[in-house]
Amino acid sequence: MNSALNFVVKERAEEGIGSITNQAEVITPDQMEYLWQNGLLGCDTPELLRNTLLFVFGNCFEFRAGQEHRNLRMKNSQLSLHTDESGAEYLQYVEDVSKSNNGGLAHLRIKNKVVRAYENVEKPQRCPVKLYKKYISHVPLETSDNSFYLRPLQKPKGNIWYYKKAAGRETLENVVKKVMDNAGFDGHFY
Repeated sequence: MNSALNFVVKERAEEGIGSITNQAEVITPDQMEYLWQNGLLGCDTPELLRNTLLFVFGNCFEFRAGQEHRNLRMKNSQLSLHTDESGAEYLQYVEDVSKSNNGGLAHLRIKNKVVRAYENVEKPQRCPVKLYKKYISHVPLETSDNSFYLRPLQKPKGNIWYYKKAAGRETLENVVKKVMDNAGFDGHFY
């Protein structure tokens, strides 16, 4: 009886009956402008800088989930600074592995996602390259677990703004939700 009921429930779910999808809403350009104009994104404090970087990287590098943020490393990083032929600086993200490419033998010939985020010369305070450089300039030389996103110090010590420890998984997963809630935007964003 249980097996038969399970089969029917799965069959109905495939048809869209009884399943609720919680798809994220797109953050509009107007909403983005509001976040910057009202100080919900910026680089003046350790937590604000880290959260802004996470927010900007999610948009620039098309991160599909919080796990891609958690997978970023300081050493042997997937992020690197470059300059193109015209002299424009950009930050490049090269994906290690993903849901569709788990790194096994069957995936040796699959190209990893490579995305570039160019400097924003019109609005330097929103520039992913400048935000990245500022963040890197404030992290300790050695981190305990090689995580990219670190816990902010309550009282920065000179040029060091972050602990050597990684920010919590839930903290990172909730950054976009927290920023959008603080702005008063209703909806499901991530």
